Amino acid sequence: MNLWVKYCGGCNPQIDREGLVAFLEKELGEKIFPLQQESDEQPRKDKIILFINGCPVGCVKNMQNIHSAIVVAGNYVDSFLVPAEKLFKTVLERVRKIGELAGGI
Repeated sequence: MNLWVKYCGGCNPQIDREGLVAFLEKELGEKIFPLQQESDEQPRKDKIILFINGCPVGCVKNMQNIHSAIVVAGNYVDSFLVPAEKLFKTVLERVRKIGELAGGI
């Protein structure tokens, strides 16, 4: 699988953004790479992009409407409110689901 992350600026973190990514790396056994800049080229089929925002404002968005992307904005995952204690596992389940759909896991 090909995992990438783009963080918000961190001005109002209500969640542990780096802790979330560390949890995902540990659980998946995969390295998650920082996304330096977005390009116009289509991502690889197995590429999953995590847009991690520390609060519900969600400054970092899926502007290209990439199908294999997950947007975390505070306790929201893809616009659905998730209890704080289930946030990390919910994101993990979404990554696995997208990976299965792409044939990556």
